Amino acid sequence: MPAESDTYYEVLGLPAYASLEDVKAAYYRLAKRYHPDRNPEPEAAVTFDLINEAYKVVGHPTQKAVYDAALRRLPTIGGPVADAGLDTEPDDFARLDILPESAFDHPRTGGFWNRWTLGAAGAICIVLIAGLATYLFLPAIIIVRSPQPGQTFSDCYNCPSMTVLPAGLFVMGAQDNEPSAPAWAMPPRTVTIAHPFAIGRFEVMAQEYVDFLNVSYGSFDPRWITTDRTDPNSIVLSRLNKFVVQAGFETHPAIGVSWLGAQAYARWLSEKTGRKYRLPTEAEWEYAARAGEKRAVYTIETLKDVCRIGNVPDLTRRKVHPNWGAYQCEDGFAEAAPAGRFEPNRFGLYDTLGNAWEWVQDCWHPSYDGAPRDGSAWTTDADCQLRVLRGNSYENFSDVGLAARVFTTSLRLSPFNGFRVVRDLSEP
Repeated sequence: MPAESDTYYEVLGLPAYASLEDVKAAYYRLAKRYHPDRNPEPEAAVTFDLINEAYKVVGHPTQKAVYDAALRRLPTIGGPVADAGLDTEPDDFARLDILPESAFDHPRTGGFWNRWTLGAAGAICIVLIAGLATYLFLPAIIIVRSPQPGQTFSDCYNCPSMTVLPAGLFVMGAQDNEPSAPAWAMPPRTVTIAHPFAIGRFEVMAQEYVDFLNVSYGSFDPRWITTDRTDPNSIVLSRLNKFVVQAGFETHPAIGVSWLGAQAYARWLSEKTGRKYRLPTEAEWEYAARAGEKRAVYTIETLKDVCRIGNVPDLTRRKVHPNWGAYQCEDGFAEAAPAGRFEPNRFGLYDTLGNAWEWVQDCWHPSYDGAPRDGSAWTTDADCQLRVLRGNSYENFSDVGLAARVFTTSLRLSPFNGFRVVRDLSEP
């Protein structure tokens, strides 16, 4: 006989979530097993013996009232009652009401493994299995889904659009055979970019920078960007406890930003996305700008064609500033142009020549003597109050093109200076 702690589910060999029909069919099989003889006499005593024997087999005291109630009903049911308990179809048990359906609507007492505890245990197992799978396989999933070289992505709605660049080697600096190569762009050296990294397809745009300023309004530092309403070169203004971009300049580069302001934006972007954003090193910047090009200026045969690939001081600007020098071409913009208006380089990056000078991480050194060859920022043996800018601008363009570099103080707010960001792919 089963132990008192057993439930009739266990005795019948059924799971706790068995249906009513499953239980009825099990009782039918139980009666057939213990009473294979078919007593044709429909006597109440015989029927009682059958039910009582089933009760003993099931061993569930709380169900005794159900069996007693069934016994009281049996004399009123026509037909061979004893046979009904021995060799009938499962549906006949519903007719006899031996186990009413309402009896299955509540958890059973008398045993630990009822349907509710089994359900809870199953849920716990599912959670544990899911947690284990996450622990074992999520790192691999992240690795597989990490952006690959050539892919573009954005980490959030108002985050910069990024392009992944491959690892590689390149010769940094002005080439030995370039005419009038200045000392600050020499000597050329081979630099190794050991790991892929992502860099902004465009210079950080004014609206992107203003989104940062508005989130940081309470901690705004006026050294980050010029917001002087009286300055005609200021495209970002402070108005009614928030910052706004002058209409029509939303996609222009964020100019008038200091090196300090560029660093603040990169930190905020890192906090917002959980990724590591920063300024590019000078070597990373030139690697990205050259995109495999060894010449001073890519895709053009003469500097007369430079207006096709970048916003430089040209005849359009000379119309506004007659005393300024200009290349003999027209790009249609006397000041900064909206991002992406000129041809991209082979990496798909825009405005790496012209539009705005771009801040990089490095401190200023007057030449490349002793510079790192691993692509890292050069921040030793120098006055780091002076920081490097790369890429030329709409106001100034050097004949050495992609090798051009200038410096200014890290707090300088110039209408010719902007920046783009890098995202480390090795960081989560």
